[in-house]
Amino acid sequence: MNVLLRIGVPLLLFIAGAAVVILVLKARRDRQWAALTLPSLETSETPPANFPGEGARPDPNALSPASAGTPAPAASAGPPRPEPPTLNEMQAAKRQATSFLKATSLGQRLEMIEPALPAQELESTVAAGPFPEIVTLRELPPNRNEVEGFIDFPFLVTFQGDAPLRQMLLMVRTRGQQEPKVLIQPVLDLLGERLAAFAAEPQETPMPQAFRAVIEPMPRVFEKGVPNSDDKFTFKLLTADGGAEIARAYCSVHSKLSEELSDEELRARDAVPSRFRWGRRIPATILLQWNNTDDPEHPYLWVPDLKSLDWSP
Repeated sequence: MNVLLRIGVPLLLFIAGAAVVILVLKARRDRQWAALTLPSLETSETPPANFPGEGARPDPNALSPASAGTPAPAASAGPPRPEPPTLNEMQAAKRQATSFLKATSLGQRLEMIEPALPAQELESTVAAGPFPEIVTLRELPPNRNEVEGFIDFPFLVTFQGDAPLRQMLLMVRTRGQQEPKVLIQPVLDLLGERLAAFAAEPQETPMPQAFRAVIEPMPRVFEKGVPNSDDKFTFKLLTADGGAEIARAYCSVHSKLSEELSDEELRARDAVPSRFRWGRRIPATILLQWNNTDDPEHPYLWVPDLKSLDWSP
């Protein structure tokens, strides 16, 4: 009996101690697993913050730890875009263009034009009577001048004549709440053929004269007989983009105009309007002068400058 007691008691104590150690180790393991276990996404109605579920997109407004203290850079707004014309402004411009073209007398047109001119100055012009029959009147994209406070509404007019169909650009200008007005000088220069008459015959012109036309600058001279053609470039003068070519005039490749057409740095700084570039047709007021001195046998139209890149009076 004593032998059993001497053997059994230590054995029981050993077994009990081992059991306690096992329980302690199991409890510690359970605590570690509990600490490492993530919340269940399948039973959560909404994914936990900063842990998007499968297929979910991270919040684009959430800041990463690296950028949390850094303010976001301000977006570049760029130059504001001009407000587009209202529907009423567009409709009013088209009504005025239609009325002007369909008028049959100078008295009907005098109140529709800009600049205002005395009747005596227009009595012998194309504005004094009916125009050729109109085949089509097509609206083109308007241009707002924020500085001077007007909107130009261009219309491509196709007339029926004895010759094939001819086209002309008609410009209607709106200033604030005033009634739209038709720019009369381009009508006289193009439909009234003042520019064509000036370009048809060499003449003495001590001072340059201003004409309105659609111009197209080209980087060289294509015609024979123009003196010193290697030092010049060409302006085509047209009645409209796609209209008849009235004449060609020439300018020096060393001029300011040539620099503005060629220098992309000036364009990048907005020092030159983006629409003024080689091969692009735009309405402009051009200064013209006959050059009869370089070679009297071959006079040509000379361009000392452009007055403006629009048809302002």
